[in-house]
This record gives sequence, C-alpha cells and structure tokens, in this order.
Amino acid sequence: MTDQKGKNKNSRTRLIILSIIGLVLVFSIFPRARTIYELSLRKDDLLQQKRTIEVYNEELTIKLKQSGEPQAVERIAREKLGMIKPGEKYIMPVEE
Repeated sequence: MTDQKGKNKNSRTRLIILSIIGLVLVFSIFPRARTIYELSLRKDDLLQQKRTIEVYNEELTIKLKQSGEPQAVERIAREKLGMIKPGEKYIMPVEE
C-alpha cells in the first residue's frame, strides 16, 4: 500500500515539474515567435520599398544621362528658361 502512495506522489511531482517547465517554455517561446513573425512582415515591407526605390533610381539615372545630351540641354533652355538662339523671335503662348 505504501508503495502505491509513493508512486502516486512521485508521478504527481513529475507532473508538477513538467507543467512548470511547460509554462516556462510557453511564456518564453511564444513572445519570441511573435517577434520573429512581426520582423518577418517588416522585412517583406522593407524589401518591397527597396524594389520601388531601385526602380525609381533607375528612372532617375536614365533621365540624368539624357539630360547631358545637347538636345536635352537645348530643350530645357528653351522651355524652362525661355532662351532663344541669336536671330530667333520668341513667341509667348497665351492661355485662355
């Protein structure tokens, strides 16, 4: 009879110890798993932003290369600065 009580007490002690270990694992793993998940989402957002910025950067690089061409410089001088060649007459468009 005492042998049976000892086994019950021993199994109960094991159950309590395993429960405590389980609770410690749950409270230490779940917050970290949540943090990992949130960081993964943030990483995906940042990668998408990076791709968008890279495309925009490529567009600006192309515009920069084109702006050095003589035709582009002349167009900008005429349209933005109102410059004309010697002997030309400037006609200002009138908006209604």
